[in-house]
Amino acid sequence: MSAIYDGIILGAGHNALVLQAYLARSGLRVLSLDRAHVPGGGLATEEHPGHPGFLHNTHSFFHRALDTMPWYRDLEIERHGARYIEPELNVAMILRDGRALEWWTDLDRTSESFAEFSKRDAAALRRWVDEFRPIVERILSVEAQSPPLPPDRRRELLERTGLGRRLVEVAALSPIEFVQREFESDVIRAGLLFFNGLREIDLRLPGFGHSIPALLAGPHKAQMWLPPIPPIRLWSRITRQPLLLRRNCRPRAAKRGPVTLAPASQRRSRILCQGWSPRNPKQRMSGLHWQVVLRPSRSQ
Repeated sequence: MSAIYDGIILGAGHNALVLQAYLARSGLRVLSLDRAHVPGGGLATEEHPGHPGFLHNTHSFFHRALDTMPWYRDLEIERHGARYIEPELNVAMILRDGRALEWWTDLDRTSESFAEFSKRDAAALRRWVDEFRPIVERILSVEAQSPPLPPDRRRELLERTGLGRRLVEVAALSPIEFVQREFESDVIRAGLLFFNGLREIDLRLPGFGHSIPALLAGPHKAQMWLPPIPPIRLWSRITRQPLLLRRNCRPRAAKRGPVTLAPASQRRSRILCQGWSPRNPKQRMSGLHWQVVLRPSRSQ
């Protein structure tokens, strides 16, 4: 039995579900299609097949500052009982000898942990937090909530201030070059690179040297989500309608090049979207990148 939808979203990861929720709350009937057997993409929690009852996250195990995002407020996530917690012992890297490198929400306790491996690195930690905090507050946080500028225009604006020039200077390094230059302990270097690499930054690539001090100086630490009910039921409460989802979908045929769309009279939706980054579909955690193609309405 065929059905008519106002929109179809390719993928049911977190980006797609947020987009679908916006459209559904606007009164549109939207279907998501995904070849995975559970929705959520990189944010999915699944039962371990070898250990019934044990739930684990298949990709994303902590989030950062999601409760400050516009969609979090727009969709009134907390009104439905869900909330994020920020553990005091935020992140730890446990070593084989029993020691652990610890990141706390309290900078003093983090510095104490760094000092167990290198007093010089503990001092470097504090120095970079102090230096980069105003860069995060006045530049990077503002940029994160604004449309991106052309690279040449952005650099021109940054070069006008001392903070901007310092950001340009540090960003010219790769993350590996930054830690090798600024920290001496291999344990601390490895920890900084590992947690920075989880943000899908190529650690070898020049242009991202600022990402590590920005991570250290940022006000938001790792967060964990405490859902009150299963995510699909939460989604239905937020949108006030059932989640329209088809799982285990497989394309009948695959080809390279642009997709040829059916004539408007034969299409079953007015909107076609993909819920992942169009530049790299494998990276579903890379941010809210939506490609939307408007279709003629059914009355046209």
